[in-house]
Amino acid sequence: MQRRAKFWCGVAGLWLIVGTTAGALLFWRFHFLVYFLAPFTLVLLVGAILTCLVLGFSRTLSGRRRLFAFAACAALILGVVFTGPVYRARYEEPSLQGPYLTWTDDPASTMAVSWTTPVAEPSTVKFRAGNDGKFQLVEEAAPTQYHSVTLRGLTPDTRYQYQVQDLGDRLFSFQTGPSDMPEFSFVVYGDTRPLAGLSYHAQVVRSILKADDQTPFSFGINTGDIVENPHSGHKWQWHVFLDNIVPFAQSRPYLLCPGNHETRGGSMLYKHYLNNGMAEPWYDLNYGGVHLVFLSTQDKLNPDSPQYQWLKGVLEKSGAPRATIVFSHQPMLTYGSPKRHYADVNLRKYVLPLLKEHGVQIMFCGHVHSYEHLLVDGVHQVITGGGGVLLWDKPGIGPETVCTETTFHFCTVIVGKDAMCVTVHRIDGSVIERFDIVVRQHGKA
Repeated sequence: MQRRAKFWCGVAGLWLIVGTTAGALLFWRFHFLVYFLAPFTLVLLVGAILTCLVLGFSRTLSGRRRLFAFAACAALILGVVFTGPVYRARYEEPSLQGPYLTWTDDPASTMAVSWTTPVAEPSTVKFRAGNDGKFQLVEEAAPTQYHSVTLRGLTPDTRYQYQVQDLGDRLFSFQTGPSDMPEFSFVVYGDTRPLAGLSYHAQVVRSILKADDQTPFSFGINTGDIVENPHSGHKWQWHVFLDNIVPFAQSRPYLLCPGNHETRGGSMLYKHYLNNGMAEPWYDLNYGGVHLVFLSTQDKLNPDSPQYQWLKGVLEKSGAPRATIVFSHQPMLTYGSPKRHYADVNLRKYVLPLLKEHGVQIMFCGHVHSYEHLLVDGVHQVITGGGGVLLWDKPGIGPETVCTETTFHFCTVIVGKDAMCVTVHRIDGSVIERFDIVVRQHGKA
């Protein structure tokens, strides 16, 4: 082999070694393929550009080969510069996606069906109880690209079929909420946004669907940060998000706590996609005797704030539910590194005493890209921020820490007659931890 060929083979080998080493070091820290592929690909891309540039200036090559090297360098740079914008522009307008469900009112008698279309047009949904009988038609004449039709007057604990005209002839189904207090289960996870275009959300949802085959979930809850940036120029993220959730959310409601990213800059664009019909970003629902309370840590929580007064009122009026479960995006306490200030101090200072006063035993949140279970003054706080966004370092251990692990994961909650069983699953199906919380029996402690 000629000396020149050996030299350039050595250059290629050097970049491969550097890329492999960088990827291996990151993969050793977080055992997921993306942590190897991302630095490996980046190093090789930089290496290819620099090598082509050096070859273009090399006087040892013929003019034609130098021109080819410059062309290859330019092509690589243009590919990096323009591939992203071209992809983003393709999905700047909504595409034909859906359906996905949520609640705008009583879970036992309503269901909201949502979908998106490339052009504005009226909304039409047909539905019926069971799998036979005549369909009822619900139409909304106002043209829109962000469709949301609420079906009302439904019978509790009943399986319905529905069909969205824009999405073809396929039949979908859902189950209305119960009128009594049965056993049921649901899933909670959060922080699904892509970071630098990378996310494991699709893998998390696939794992959730596998768990659903064993224990069907009645609904799902996302504790926020579903997109990196909600504004124009970044709507491709909504496209990816909907692609990920539709296999789950087409047959059961998908609920959201607003995170700091989808409300960034005061934008409430997420309401176009996940319209729960609520006037404020904080709201509550009752399902099977369980009171579900959704807070917005993007809004004030001090005692003089509208949200605090609302929370105090709904807790006082809730009576004696089987359990009250609170959801928020930011936690009230975290030992997550490197940003411990990610905790919302007003949650612990003002909201925690209110929760304790009304017997709230558990709170789910996100914001920290890991799993943390802390027992804060008798209230279980579960941080489930491993829904797909790239992970952080492992949180530290504090006096309130029960369990912590940095991995992609989701939580399942089975509400039984006497207790709620919370199980935290890694995406490979293994379990991080499992714990129980006693619930009231038909309103009796």
